[in-house]
Amino acid sequence: MPTHEIARYAYPIIEVAGSEEPAFREKRSRSSTLRLSLCAPTELKAEAITPWRRPATVVERAELPEKLGDDLVMLTAPNSIAATSYRLLRHRLMSVGNPRILAISSAGPNEGKSACAVNLALALGEELGTRVALLEGNLQRPSLAKKLGFVPTVCFAEQVANVDGMTRPWVMTQIDGTRVEVGAVDPAASEHPKFDRTLLADAIKDLRTEYDYIVIDTPAVLESADVNLIGESVQGVVLVARAKKTRRRDLRAAVDQLAPTPVFGLALIDGTA
Repeated sequence: MPTHEIARYAYPIIEVAGSEEPAFREKRSRSSTLRLSLCAPTELKAEAITPWRRPATVVERAELPEKLGDDLVMLTAPNSIAATSYRLLRHRLMSVGNPRILAISSAGPNEGKSACAVNLALALGEELGTRVALLEGNLQRPSLAKKLGFVPTVCFAEQVANVDGMTRPWVMTQIDGTRVEVGAVDPAASEHPKFDRTLLADAIKDLRTEYDYIVIDTPAVLESADVNLIGESVQGVVLVARAKKTRRRDLRAAVDQLAPTPVFGLALIDGTA
């Protein structure tokens, strides 16, 4: 996998695939660190095959709660070194082809992928005139609405599955004070419709006409095949690993399972994040 230099922090290098190890620059943060090696994005493989009229979006606004998780550094500590790491991630992605449709995943659970997805979406939304869609792709363990402290009035998964309502507008929730709009799933709901490959591809293609970037929070790779289904409709995946927790062999297995979807690189998050 071709790589590009992005950053280095004070943890052992984690190999993603093969024996190639990228060179990194040193940087430390007390609250969070991020390390990434990137490859160029490919063109989208999934094509919409169900014709439909492009819907507009209906945007609801959600006020953020007073207390948010410390891992949402772009909201809780926007001037911190940790937040700067996500801005660096944004610029590095732009430097290798500026992919517009990204999936964020990890090998296993509880490795920081949802926080990475939110922070990266917020970093992308800082660009003037940029509109970002942050989509819930983890239907087994949805976390975006809970992390951001709101309950969606319309479930994103139900909107995707609603074949009869394809011409209706997308209902999204805007994070107050940002350019990020969330397609969320209520974590308290007893069950959610499963994603259909064709309908999801159509939905993402349609949303791309409305948004400059789409960031999708997915399940852990080794826990669900949904990542492979989502991978067919994105330009590539950023894998997240947690320092001193994620195992090298699990990362390699995750990369193998994701194939042929490109892996842009690895984001290493400090265990204290």
